[in-house]
Amino acid sequence: MGATPWRDAAPPRAAAPQDESVVKLDLIDFFGSTRADRIERYFRFVGWTEEAAGLLTRLTTYEGALPQGAPTSPALSNRVNYGLDAIIAGRYRVNYTRYADDITISFRSDSPRIARGVVQHVRRAAKRFGYRVHTGKKLRVLRRHQSQRVTGLVVNDGVRVPRETRRWLRAVEHRLATGKQATLTRAELEGWKAYVAFVDRTRPGAARLRKRLQEALVASHHSLTYGAEHFGCSKRVFVALLKHHGLWDPRPNRRVPERGWN
Repeated sequence: MGATPWRDAAPPRAAAPQDESVVKLDLIDFFGSTRADRIERYFRFVGWTEEAAGLLTRLTTYEGALPQGAPTSPALSNRVNYGLDAIIAGRYRVNYTRYADDITISFRSDSPRIARGVVQHVRRAAKRFGYRVHTGKKLRVLRRHQSQRVTGLVVNDGVRVPRETRRWLRAVEHRLATGKQATLTRAELEGWKAYVAFVDRTRPGAARLRKRLQEALVASHHSLTYGAEHFGCSKRVFVALLKHHGLWDPRPNRRVPERGWN
């Protein structure tokens, strides 16, 4: 579920390794098509009084719909579209992901007939909830021999950051290291590196990375500053890596939870 605290853009069920096809669809004017009456019904459904539901609806909608860019719009759109998600995901045996207006469906068959059926099913379900599906370039069917991307990540064989993004980040790091002008600041680059490490936590090399983090902590006697130096990154990135790999504990000397580590 997108735009939810403690959730992320990495789609663990967007496409299984054995899936042959990925269908990507986009809903037209998603937030503008999520009408205020649906929001008010949701507030009444979860227990607010009629007066309170009306007030909450007026606070979170604009000109009769959810406003684009408001911090409340993504979460409310997720709440009122639970039925849409259930209908789309329940018809076929597929992996289904929706991130706001971006819908991705993957399945094991590469049959064009099944792909057309999935698209028509999504169109009918979307229309039932007041949405329309983009046609043309924003409607794509990707096979296994193509780069299958969901929320900007490649999902052909596991979830990973695209190769061109990694190359760009290496180029930015080189330019910063040599004192040249780059498209990112040092702080922005560290944020990107933490994001890449977060996505990579489920890849085959994640176990080796986790072991290196443990070794850095032990070698530095659990000091974050010296641990980051030992690992070869900034303290901010080091802390982010510890959190993503389940090694973070804010209490000193307790940042390696495995038994047997002293």
